[in-house]
Amino acid sequence: MTDRQPAIESSRDDDDDDSSPLSLRPEIFFPGVSCLNEAVRGSGASILKVPDEQFTSHPSLRSPEDDAELLLRVPFMETVAIHSILVGRNPEASAPRVVKVFVDRDDIDFEMARELEPKALIELPPCSSQKGSSTDGSVVDVHVFPGRFHDASSVTLFFAGNQSGNAQSSTEVTYVGFAGTNTHMKRLPVTYAVHESQARLEDHEVHAEGIGAAEGHGF
Repeated sequence: MTDRQPAIESSRDDDDDDSSPLSLRPEIFFPGVSCLNEAVRGSGASILKVPDEQFTSHPSLRSPEDDAELLLRVPFMETVAIHSILVGRNPEASAPRVVKVFVDRDDIDFEMARELEPKALIELPPCSSQKGSSTDGSVVDVHVFPGRFHDASSVTLFFAGNQSGNAQSSTEVTYVGFAGTNTHMKRLPVTYAVHESQARLEDHEVHAEGIGAAEGHGF
């Protein structure tokens, strides 16, 4: 079952909330961050900014002019429990509109992202910030069900379209952040993979398998 997440934007003028979960940026494994369809190489990682820069418009992540989709994968050094996902955007038609969120799926491409059921479906409202205001943009703070985002080792965000509704237009994201807690479980390194030419039964144990959004204030 997918959680459908409406969202409410916040700005830097909002009062601070000391009860907010901590930023998970220190837990991100930046060498493993990847983004499909980014117009500028490396721009996906560039929007995982420090909290103090979350309302800045640059750098930003953009898709090509003729394609609105983006697929951003963010791995963590240790597993985390995510309480909320923050998305920054400018008051333009290129601002993202729909975001599908997947957890611990490192194999997702665009075709899979379109078809698979996500852990959460975020619907972003139009950005109300105006050019020339005290804020460069706005940040949407979307609260998610912790039970669906507990012990996550990676998160993949599929930006499926923008506010223009035109699939052949560019989507721009200015910030992505995560709030939550570290669950202190180390992620396995890539070199840990073991390939068997023939599986042996004695080497394998068999076990039976047994959101709403609030107006946020960044971190």
